Amino acid sequence: MRRDVALLWSSGLVSWIGIYTMFVALPVMVYERTNSPLATALTVLGGAVPPVIIGQIAGVASDRHDRRRVMILTSTLMSVLTLGYLTIADGPWWWLAVLNLIISSVGQFIGPAEHALLPELVEEARLGEAASLNALNNNIARLIGPALGGVLFAQAGWSAAVLLNAGTYLLAAALVSGVTRNRPHASPLAATATRSLRLEWLEGAAHAWKTPHLRILLLLVALVMFGEGFVSALLAPLVTELIGTAQTLGWILSAQAVGGIAGALWATRVADRHDPVRLLGWAALSAGLLLAVTFNYALFYPKAWPAVLLTGLAGVPFAVFAATQLQALQILTSPGLRGRTFALAWGLNGLAQLVGITLAGLAAERWGVLVINVDAAGYLLAGIAALVITQSRSSRPASKHPGANDPDIR
Repeated sequence: MRRDVALLWSSGLVSWIGIYTMFVALPVMVYERTNSPLATALTVLGGAVPPVIIGQIAGVASDRHDRRRVMILTSTLMSVLTLGYLTIADGPWWWLAVLNLIISSVGQFIGPAEHALLPELVEEARLGEAASLNALNNNIARLIGPALGGVLFAQAGWSAAVLLNAGTYLLAAALVSGVTRNRPHASPLAATATRSLRLEWLEGAAHAWKTPHLRILLLLVALVMFGEGFVSALLAPLVTELIGTAQTLGWILSAQAVGGIAGALWATRVADRHDPVRLLGWAALSAGLLLAVTFNYALFYPKAWPAVLLTGLAGVPFAVFAATQLQALQILTSPGLRGRTFALAWGLNGLAQLVGITLAGLAAERWGVLVINVDAAGYLLAGIAALVITQSRSSRPASKHPGANDPDIR
């Protein structure tokens, strides 16, 4: 089991490093070619839209087919498609945007398959540890990938960044191919494989809506992601106007990754001992308080170092929030429906974030960049709601994982 989990974890780490490398290199490439912020934004947007639509098809696929094979085939195809950047480097900028959209659409098949496969490799009593390790590899990649992408693009050029990204996908596929312990997930789709994708997706959505704790979890996380849309749109303007320069923004993002590594390591020790929704609530509440200070302190003390320090501290609850969200989704969802549930969660999150980005731009035009505080408010409200919910059910018979044996949930 440990070998299989290590292979899956390593696969996620290397692919995320490649993704974060291209996250820096691709926008820089487009901006250098066009000198157009709009062209750059449209290129990046191509990676944000697929979870809302294609991700739902991917969720059905991961419940219908062998999840290990889905990951291997997807990663291999992404590697081949990424090499396509080399052939269109001298073409119109929108070719790059279209290819980014295609690669991101194909990539949607990895997430649901990976997170639905993990509970097949780990006993339930250690799901919290495994989910925390997933948050850890994401934060390690967040620390390494952007810096690596910037250095590669500056020193070796666009081709080097593309080759690295393609290589990480190929290595990820090879690592997953080494996973041998893959218990059948007893999908209800096995006997009804000819049903339409729409009906299968609706089955997963109905399960999520009819499961009270799962429904609440999805809504709380979507609330947080709506606020995250404000950060995506307004963090750079906030830093520029009130705190420092683009270099300051780089330090802030790196500090968050360092804090995230610390938070994920801590979560591996405690996640399986506590109610994941309660941990999620405390993490959201802590993050909200730290963000409120981070967004507003410069009104009284316009220096950069507190932002770096505070964001590093906030990285800890961010990682705990991510880990406990994943753990709760795995526990509250029936094995044969996990792929669709994860896809639905990411689709809702992506939609909420896109709405947040849109409203943030409109609101900031009228009221200024401090409307970014919507993000802090989202975390605070989600944290309070999660803690109230867990407190209200404290009179029920205790179980290690709330809802794990609830007939309404399983």
